[in-house]
Amino acid sequence: MDYSKPIGATPARHVVGILTSDRFVRDFAAEIPVTLIDSEVTHLDDGIEHQMRCEFATEGFDLPSAIKRFLPDIVRLDWKQTWSHPADDRADAVLHIRTHGRPSAEVTGTAALAHQFETLHYSFTGRTHVDVPFAGKKLGTLVDENLIVAILDDQVTVLRRHLGA
Repeated sequence: MDYSKPIGATPARHVVGILTSDRFVRDFAAEIPVTLIDSEVTHLDDGIEHQMRCEFATEGFDLPSAIKRFLPDIVRLDWKQTWSHPADDRADAVLHIRTHGRPSAEVTGTAALAHQFETLHYSFTGRTHVDVPFAGKKLGTLVDENLIVAILDDQVTVLRRHLGA
């Protein structure tokens, strides 16, 4: 799955600072909407790591019945995004999202903040693996198209609000 959205004319390093702030994380969780259990930002030698644990009711999401059929009423989710060496013109991250329970799903990929001409873009390339025999690949594609894109859109929407765009 490939995803890309414009953010605006702002330095990537500044955007990473917003994405890893407590206020942004609370607003992002409310936008999705999920219940934020906890969130932690760790400054590493080579970057910044943000982890959050949350849960959500599946009834609150407009998901295809093929996905809903396999999901419990409440889903626990772990989000881990590690930004390495954020600079003004670019920042790269590894994104890992995991749901708990049966079935479980795992999203892995890379995110980037990079300028295209004068505009900073947020992009993500990755895929979802769903732990369902014989249907995991198809369900992973449905999760990407219907849930992950919506979550990334929410992240960009909240980010634009924080930037005043």
